[in-house]
This record gives sequence, C-alpha cells and structure tokens, in this order.
Amino acid sequence: MAKQSDTYFELTYEPPWKGIHVDLPDNKIPGNYTPSATNWIPRSGELRTRPRLSQLIANLPDGSQPTGINSFTDSNNITHTIAVSTTGLWQLNSNWRQFKGKEWSLVGRFTNPYSVNSPASIQVFLDQLYFVIGDFNLWNWSGLTPNSLSSLPALTSIAKYDIAHNLLAGAVFLGELNAQLILLNTIEQQNIPSKAATNFTQRIRWCASGQPTVWDPTVNIGAGFNDELDVPDVITGFLTIGRNGFVFRTNGITEMTSISQGVLPFDFNHLWASERGIGNVFPFSISGYGPVGCFVSTDDVYELSLGGFKKIGGVARNAIYVDLAAAIAPPISSMFPSFSLAYPYLTYKIAIPMPGQITKNWCYFVEADAWFPWVERTGIETGKTILVPTL
Repeated sequence: MAKQSDTYFELTYEPPWKGIHVDLPDNKIPGNYTPSATNWIPRSGELRTRPRLSQLIANLPDGSQPTGINSFTDSNNITHTIAVSTTGLWQLNSNWRQFKGKEWSLVGRFTNPYSVNSPASIQVFLDQLYFVIGDFNLWNWSGLTPNSLSSLPALTSIAKYDIAHNLLAGAVFLGELNAQLILLNTIEQQNIPSKAATNFTQRIRWCASGQPTVWDPTVNIGAGFNDELDVPDVITGFLTIGRNGFVFRTNGITEMTSISQGVLPFDFNHLWASERGIGNVFPFSISGYGPVGCFVSTDDVYELSLGGFKKIGGVARNAIYVDLAAAIAPPISSMFPSFSLAYPYLTYKIAIPMPGQITKNWCYFVEADAWFPWVERTGIETGKTILVPTL
C-alpha cells in the first residue's frame, strides 16, 4: 500500500512474505511478493537474511574435482566425512581446523581417473559407504581400512554379477530398498575377451537381501535385474519414500515395490506409460527428506509424497526455468531440514551453474511455500552434497 503527500512518500508491504513472483507485470504483483530479490529466507511472516555461505575448507590436495560429499558412521561408531573426486575417495580430518593444508587424507585412488560426466551417487548401508561414478564399478569403503592391522585395500569394487567370468557392474545411480542395494542405469562388463563395458540405460540391478557383495543370481536367487523395455526412455534417478522406490525416467516414473525376498523381490508399476508424461529431465535434481521428495520435470518443479504429486514452481517457475536454460553444467539439488540449529527450515535447493563461475541456488522453503534465489560468486557446484558433521 502506498501513501504520498507533498513532503514524503510511504510504501508499506504486507506480510507474510511469499517470495519471487514473475507471472504478472510488476505493478500487478501482490504486495507480499517481489519480482526480484536474492539471499533471503521467508520465516514467520518475516524476511530474514540467509546464513553465510563461505568456503571454509581447502580444495583436495591433488586439485581434483569433487563429485560428491557425504558422511557415515562405521561399525566402530566413528563418523567419517568423505568426498568423492575424479581421482579417488578422500576423508576430512577431524582436526582440519587446526592444521591448514592438511584438511584431507586420501582413502584410496581409482585405478584410472575418470572423466566427469555425472556426479557421484552415494549410499550408506550396513555401516559402510557405497558409491558409483558412472563406470562399471560399485565402490565400497568400510571406514576401517587402511590401518596398521590390515593389508586389505581401502576401496573395493564389489558388484560382481557374473562370478564365472569375473564380470563387474556399476551404474549412474545407486539406491537402497528392502535391505538391497539398487543399481540403476547400469554399466556392465561383457563376456568378451576385452571385457568392454556397455551402458544399459533402462536396467535396474539389485543385490541379495542384506548381502551387498552378492550380485550373481546363480549364487543367490535374491539377486537379479529388470529391464524396463516397455517404456521409451532412460532412467534418470531414484528416490525412496517409505517402503516404496520411485524410478525416474525422462518421460515418466515407475513405482518399485518390495514384495518378497525370492526370485522376484520387486513389483514394477509405471505410474503412466504414455510416450510423454511427468518425468525428470535433470537427473541430479531429485532430492528427498523423510516422506517428501522434489524433482524438476519438463513443465514444472514437483513435490512427491505418498499422497501424490504437487506442482511447487508456482509464480516463480518461469524465472527458475530461464536460469535452468542458461546452465553451463548439470543442475544439482539437495534437500535438508536445517542449515544449523538456528535455521530449522526444510529447504529444497537447486544449484544451477552459470557463466562466470557463479552458482545460482533456487531455494524452495517448504513451510512458507516460497522461492528465493541465492547467489554464490566463488565457484560452481560439481557434485551431490548434503549437510554433514565436520567434527
């Protein structure tokens, strides 16, 4: 509401604040929206400044590109914060604040440094770390090796799906359902002299229940695979909500439900099998927290729960998609309940790499049902991240 006289001009905004609105001309936007603003959080009807985003930890010692970060607690109840890079697996030292330049320790190197075409996909299962990097390996680290009592390698490739011919499998995406690790959009060595690998973009492969090193169905009938041959697109991600898994494709979503521990442990049900439908077009825009997940489709940003689908792009959608169209690398999302105890805001964040080493983070604040962009000018995000303990 605006007031004006000969001596002053007064403009009053009405809470609660609702974030970005670009669906109407600026002079027609309701007073609790704005067409342009950055670095704010709507909370309790107020606008609050976002927490500081700073680069506190040095780069990896070999200068390699990080592709994922996570944390897990091993069987000795020790918490590890790790980073996957293009050269190997690194661990953040517990005393990193006191010893500058020695923040990271190498856990293990990959046999051959890989050329980044996707972020690492990471899963914690049975007190151990598992991850895939888009090649024919499923990497595993227990958190216990290397040490003075063991000669075992720190990193091991464990998904041997054909014991007789010593053939390995990896994937672009990794998940867990029904106490079974799930490989999706697989890359598998073939039974030929060179053991060359082939990408099966529609394949889902799983281990035996509770046995993440057993992938050969001839060894345990609980292991196996399924090819989604009746849909005309490729797998672009995976999300679990409750006891259900959701396999995302470019133009659709397939529900994956646990039904047994035997030969056919999962039932696959396409939520729609049309040639075009709601799917996921940015593979690493899928993130979830508890009973809620979010992802970017062709027409909108969606929230997914056991109750169904909800469009959440709202009046900020067009601005978000303008930035998605300008991205110079794959957008990467994360979903987290808080930034710290002082910032308990359930947030879905899409990090969009922009020209000029800028990352534009579109943040959806679930409780406020509002979007605000945050801008980082110190670099671009290259891997899947979560908030992790650093002590």
